[in-house]
Amino acid sequence: MAYASAPTATAVSGRTHRRVALNRAEADTQSVDVVAVNGVAPPPTLAHLLEYGSTLGRIGREISHDDTSITIDGRLIVVTAERDRWALQWSNYGSDIVVNSTGRFRDATPPPHT
Repeated sequence: MAYASAPTATAVSGRTHRRVALNRAEADTQSVDVVAVNGVAPPPTLAHLLEYGSTLGRIGREISHDDTSITIDGRLIVVTAERDRWALQWSNYGSDIVVNSTGRFRDATPPPHT
């Protein structure tokens, strides 16, 4: 007997095209639920890239945004622009895992505090 599992609440930090690809995949699956993204692109840009992606084409879903989030088919995704990864409080968004696609961080050791 197969058991359905709850989707994994996922936060994504990194390059815009990788976040967009993950959000597109999330929209078509029940196993991933993107709850927050972090990066330099503001919500209007992310919403536009999700809706009209040049590589994957139009998403065909209802996309909206405000100053701090994007919404896909009624599902809110918080958008942050924090450059210090140690300042991000991913648990505040209910994330189970974080996908770091910046390419800048290769270990989990925090920097020494000054």
